[in-house]
Amino acid sequence: MATRAVVLFTLAALTAVCEGCGARSNGSPAEPGSPDFNDLPFPVHLTAQQSKGRKIFEEACASCHGRAGRGDTATTPTVDGRLPDLSDKRYATLTPTELAARFAAAHGESLRSVVTAESTRAALSYLPVLAYPVDAAGSAVRGRELYGRYCSSCHGIHGDGNGPAAVLLDTRPTDFTRDPLVMARDFDALVRDIRDGPGLPHISSMPSWGPVLNPEALADVAAYLPAFTETRPRHR
Repeated sequence: MATRAVVLFTLAALTAVCEGCGARSNGSPAEPGSPDFNDLPFPVHLTAQQSKGRKIFEEACASCHGRAGRGDTATTPTVDGRLPDLSDKRYATLTPTELAARFAAAHGESLRSVVTAESTRAALSYLPVLAYPVDAAGSAVRGRELYGRYCSSCHGIHGDGNGPAAVLLDTRPTDFTRDPLVMARDFDALVRDIRDGPGLPHISSMPSWGPVLNPEALADVAAYLPAFTETRPRHR
C-alpha cells in the first residue's frame, strides 16, 4: 500500500502541474529523440515510401500540423482556426489520387517551388497512417507519444509490464502483449480502465489517469496499445 501511495502522490503532483497551466493536460508528447521514445514500436509497418514520407512529414510539416497531424501545435496558424485534423478517419479511406487532389486544392502553387513532386507523393502516402486505427476513436501515432511520456516507465517500452518503475509497485503492471482487452481491440474498455483505474488495489497499482489526460488523449493511448500485440498490414 505504501508504494501505491507513492504512485498516487506522483499523479497528484502531475495533476497540480496541469492545473497550474490553466487546463487539464491533453498529453504533451515524450521528447522526440529520447531513447525511450525512439525504442517504442511504431503502430504501423510502413512501406519504403511511407517511411520516407514519415521523415518528410515530421521534418517539414509537423511544426504546424503536429507529429500526429492534429493541427493543434503552438505554431499552428490561427487565421482560419486550427488546421485540418489529418488523423480524421476519412483520410484512411482516400486513394493517393484523392489525397493529391486535396493537397493541391489546399496549397495550390504555394509549396510546389520548395517541395518536389516525389517528396509530396511520399508525404501523402504517409497521411493514412495518421488516421490509424480506423476502428478506434483515437490516433495510435499520437498515442505512441503519450505512452512514452506517461506509461512506459511502468509498463515498459515493449509493453510487457517491465518498465523501470515496475519494481516499486505492489503488483506488476499490465502486460499489454498478453492483455485480453488489447488482443480483443476493446478500445472502449481500455479507455475506461485507463481513465478510472482498476479500483482494486490488490489487482493493480495503477491510479486513475482521468484527472490528467483529457478524453482525446485517453482514446489515443488506447488506440496505441495493440502495437504491442499485432503485426500490422502494410498500407498502400
